[in-house]
Parts: sequence; C-alpha cells; structure tokens
Amino acid sequence: GYMWILLGMLLCSLTFAATATEDESKPAELEANMIDYDAHAHLGLYEGLVHFIQGSRHLDADVVKTQFDEKNQLIYALATSNTNIPVHFWGKTDQDKPEVHAYAKKIEYFPEKHLLILKDDAIVIQGDNKIEAPIIEYNILTHHVLTQAIDGKRTKLIIHSDSKII
Repeated sequence: GYMWILLGMLLCSLTFAATATEDESKPAELEANMIDYDAHAHLGLYEGLVHFIQGSRHLDADVVKTQFDEKNQLIYALATSNTNIPVHFWGKTDQDKPEVHAYAKKIEYFPEKHLLILKDDAIVIQGDNKIEAPIIEYNILTHHVLTQAIDGKRTKLIIHSDSKII
C-alpha cells in the first residue's frame, strides 16, 4: 500500500544509474588519494577520501572498488568506510523533492541485477522521512525493498503525512 509506494520512491534514487535524469548526461568526476585502474583486468580501486560527483549525485567513501565487463560496462561497485564515518550518497530525485541522503558502512551495487544493498547501520533520509535498518536491499527496476533484522536490530520507518515524496 501507501507505505511501500512511499518507501520505494524514497529509495529509487540510491543508485548511479537509477532513472534517466539530467544527471545521467553530466560528466562524472572522481577524486581520491590513490586510483588504481587495471584496464586489462577491468578492475578499479579508489582509496582515500574518495569523492564521486555526477550532476546532483555525490558519493563519499574511504574505498571504492569497481568491476567492469569487456565492453567497460559496470557490473559491480562497492563503497566502504574504514572509519566511524559511514559511506554517504546524496542527490536529487526531482526538483520538487528534497535531496535523498543514504548512509551505510558498505554500499554494494549490482547493475545487471538492478540491485543496491546498503549494509551495516543503513539509513536513508529524504526530507523528514527516514528508514533505518541493519541491511536495506533495493531493486531499482521493480522497486522492491527488503530490510533485514540482525542481532535484534530492527527496521525503523518514519513517514510524515505532509511529505513531498508523492
């Protein structure tokens, strides 16, 4: 019902390739203390204050690892935190909606499966709406959201009725 539609809309922008937006056509910029890209193995390793920008979308992490196929299409990305500061993704889903902010110690992205997984103290915030869970899995294509309780930590969902999400 209403909660799942709202939750799906809240999470729909948590990816580097969610939907066709102006951000898709913007150049991607990545900064890090160390960049190691092996074109032959199709692997990328970016370490130390990694900051990714594409249009309104941003990602801050300690380490980002990427894997590409033979056509240089992304097949896997992993952003992790080695400190108490979590990985932080943020961006606009729509000009009329507040930015989405996502935090976790680990964020995995599987483009071929349209799957985004936030692990270890995952939090997603848009405006006053918020979801917290140990793990948040989100299928970008089907808008299916799955959260998991771990060691007694359960999912917490806060949705305000005057939300700008709908």
